[in-house]
Amino acid sequence: MRDDKTASRTTYKYIILNLFYIYQIFCDTILEPGEFISNYKIVSQIRCEIAENLAIDELESYLMEHWRPHMNDLDSITCDATCYESYIRYPTDVKLLWESVRWLFFRIKQICNNKKIRMPRTKYNK
Repeated sequence: MRDDKTASRTTYKYIILNLFYIYQIFCDTILEPGEFISNYKIVSQIRCEIAENLAIDELESYLMEHWRPHMNDLDSITCDATCYESYIRYPTDVKLLWESVRWLFFRIKQICNNKKIRMPRTKYNK
């Protein structure tokens, strides 16, 4: 038997598949009122089938032959080395520990508020 989380996820996918016209158009069908697509994995199955039958090498050769007359300097390669600042957070042991403490503190606070019980004493705010 499936747990509630899996069942709700399946129900969510089923509802999304039947409500969004984009999925219906992708599947080359428009549902009439009262009709439903029961296979919520159909988009993934179609994507896998397309990937299996896609001939990338033939497509590249065709595009290369088509655009060759419009290209200059075929013996050179150009690379874009654009760099930009990114805010990457590197997880250290101390950061992971403090994130765990913060997560746990807010879960305890949430539980105490829901159960209407007093918060345990803590030095977290100091």
